[in-house]
Parts: sequence; C-alpha cells; structure tokens
Amino acid sequence: MDDTRVTISAGGASVETTVAALKNRHEEIRRQQGKPPMKPDPTFDKAADNSYRVTASELRGIVDQIEKIEAEQEELKDQKASEYAAAKARGYDTKALRAVIANRKKDKDQMAEHQAVVELYSEALGM
Repeated sequence: MDDTRVTISAGGASVETTVAALKNRHEEIRRQQGKPPMKPDPTFDKAADNSYRVTASELRGIVDQIEKIEAEQEELKDQKASEYAAAKARGYDTKALRAVIANRKKDKDQMAEHQAVVELYSEALGM
C-alpha cells in the first residue's frame, strides 16, 4: 500500500506522489510541531484501506452522473429562457411573470400576510 501512487490536485496544480511519501511528510510535520510520532495501528490501517480506496470506475461513474445532471440543468435553463422570451414576444411583462411564479411557490397564509403588509405600507405612504 505504501508504494501506491496518488495524484493530488488543488488550485489547478497536480502533484503525483506515493502513500509512503505522504506518510513521511506527515511525520515530518508532527516532529516540527513537537508532537510524538503516530503509533502504528494495523486494524485502523486495514479499515482505512478498505474504506477509502477509490476505484477509477466508481469515481468515473460519479463524475459522469454529475456531468449529466449539470447538462440537464443547462438544458432546463435554456428552456426556461426560451419560455420567457416567447412570453415577452407576445407582450407579457416578464418581471410580473417572475413575481407571479414566485408568489405561487409561497404558502397561502404567507402570501396573505405579505399582501397585508404591502397594503399597509402603501396606505402609510399615501399611495
């Protein structure tokens, strides 16, 4: 396991190293911080090996699924924009449409309370 090659990516940069090198660096940092070395724990190491092993096929499947969802979201976003454009072309006020859609998502009691507050403020301002 210690000679297993790993690639670490962060901030657009990638570094390839081994598990042994990572463990050595960890121990070096602990020494610099004045901490004692970690005690070996074979039970933990075995469990960690089984729990945290990343298989390429599993990872590829997860990434593919996320990319598929993102593509679907983009397609839905385009469809939504198309509907608003069609409504605008027919003379509808798209800001009002957005407000109506937002209001339809609200609970009826919440909507009534909001309307009452708007009316109260409008009266107070003489509108």
